Amino acid sequence: MSAETEKLAIELDEALTDPEAARKMSELLATRGVPDWIDLDDLADLVETNDLLMRTLSEADRGELAVAPPREVPDWLRLGMLSAFTQWVAGEAQTCEHNPRWNGPIPGMAVAWKPGVVACPSCLELHEVSEVENRRCDCCGRITDPSEGIRPVTLSTGILWYRAGACNDCFPFDLAERLRS
Repeated sequence: MSAETEKLAIELDEALTDPEAARKMSELLATRGVPDWIDLDDLADLVETNDLLMRTLSEADRGELAVAPPREVPDWLRLGMLSAFTQWVAGEAQTCEHNPRWNGPIPGMAVAWKPGVVACPSCLELHEVSEVENRRCDCCGRITDPSEGIRPVTLSTGILWYRAGACNDCFPFDLAERLRS
């Protein structure tokens, strides 16, 4: 990942988590010329609503879908997804043979454990890892005991789905519980 796309991911994170930055970005978009293919109304709505889908999957609850403000999603998850997204948009990500594009009809699937790789839903085998690596927490790096396992988490920006695995210590239980209520 280039320094420029990493900087863009951080700036995008600021716009999503800081209401004042989101307001300024919305004003900037309204006053500056942008390419015709960008729908300003849709982009302004996206900046103002600031919501990400967070899906927490576990064997116990079989998965729930909830919308969470980005500032409530743990930094390691949100920044990982934004880094994957900016790398993909900049054309720096390796893609599967179907070449999913951020502005195309096929969604991209990225994972924390294979940074820089975006696959279409048909090519998820590109994200496979060994059994031991499958138990590594993407937040703290600890390899969990087979009996403990890893809890998967999925974030979505719409066209990009980002998956990560967390140990019980790093899993955002508080956010998952709040979103259930």
